Amino acid sequence: MPKKGYVFEEFVKEFLDMLRCPHSMQKVRRKGGGDIDLVLLFYDDPTKYELPFLNEIVIVEAKNYKDKIKTNVIDGFKTRLRESGSKAGIIITTSDFSKNAYKAAAKALANDVRVLLVNSNLIRKVLYEGKTVEHILKLAYEELLSFV
Repeated sequence: MPKKGYVFEEFVKEFLDMLRCPHSMQKVRRKGGGDIDLVLLFYDDPTKYELPFLNEIVIVEAKNYKDKIKTNVIDGFKTRLRESGSKAGIIITTSDFSKNAYKAAAKALANDVRVLLVNSNLIRKVLYEGKTVEHILKLAYEELLSFV
């Protein structure tokens, strides 16, 4: 029986496959253990698809948590971004993020690192309200800006 984390990773992959911007995704194993859940590669300039806050390479982390995600998760993710050479990432969770986690992600913007935080409420907007994935990524980015 697959672990719940892996099931959620598969959901996140299918969820991001709904992006209209031409892309591919792959799972990456890092040296020394620790996987990067997904790497999202855009074949076209993301700015053409109303995603000016993303780069051509985006690291994606899936978090199947019950409790709110705390700052230490954001800080660890920023380290992974730095190590991978990417300046854009998305953390998608089944729960939510603490206020300090939002602040930590917003603070990263000052260093030109974009960590979008997608919670269960934003996921529902795509699944039940017919919003596009691009739309909720834009909402996630705007929410970060409110903490700057």
